Amino acid sequence: MAKAREAYSTRERAELLLLNLEKLRAEVSAVETHYDILKADYTKICDDAMLKISSMKTDLADALESKIGQLEGTSQR
Repeated sequence: MAKAREAYSTRERAELLLLNLEKLRAEVSAVETHYDILKADYTKICDDAMLKISSMKTDLADALESKIGQLEGTSQR
C-alpha cells in the first residue's frame, strides 16, 4: 500500500511539474513575441533618427558651402 501511495504521489508531482513546464513555455513564448515587437519598434526609431541626422548633416554641409561661396564672393570684390 505504501508503494502505491508513493507511486501515486510521484505521478502527481510529475503531472504538476509538467503543467508548470507548459505554463513556462507559454510565458516564454509571450515574452519572445513582446521582444520581437519591441525590437522592431526600437530598430525603426533608430533608423528614423539616423535618417534625420543624415538629412541634417546634408543641410548643414549645403549651408556651409553656401556661406563659403558668399564669403569668397565678398572677399573677391
